[in-house]
Amino acid sequence: MESTRFTEDVVSGILAFGRQDPTADREHDALAILGEAVCFCAGHLPSSVSIRQTGFDPSGPLARLRIRVNRTALCQVLTNVFLNAAEASGGKGEIAVALSAAAPESPSELTISITDTGRGIDPITMKRIFEPFFTTKSPGRGTGLGLSMCSGIVERWGGCIEAQSVPGKGTSFHIFIPVVGDPGEG
Repeated sequence: MESTRFTEDVVSGILAFGRQDPTADREHDALAILGEAVCFCAGHLPSSVSIRQTGFDPSGPLARLRIRVNRTALCQVLTNVFLNAAEASGGKGEIAVALSAAAPESPSELTISITDTGRGIDPITMKRIFEPFFTTKSPGRGTGLGLSMCSGIVERWGGCIEAQSVPGKGTSFHIFIPVVGDPGEG
């Protein structure tokens, strides 16, 4: 029964990834949609995990940035990273999410950084985390498609995901999403 459920999860994941429709991407106010997505993700975390946000200031330098994404896919990407962070932290503690841009005055991309203080990822595993079907979870607990699909989604938007980790100290995922238009307009 467990292998049947695993197979169903794998097939569902592949089909969902294949059905992604680029025409479903819409231009959004970056702070608004990311704020909504973080709230959505928080609802899927254990109550013993808190989220600390920085860079979401509506009067700050990132306030007028716009990104072109699919709302559902964005929630899928962030939820996957948040759930992995919560699991790495043993289901307790704090996850930090920060928004930034290399050049806030005229940014070409927005960076979403999600950092946990969990067990970290060893260098050998780190080289494989974005490979399809690679998982460190026990059978029946993961398909190995999560980070691979997240990477594919973000790449479709013209961005990328990078990870940094120090074993025993935690992991940071940096999601880079291109900014749409000139933030100085409007």
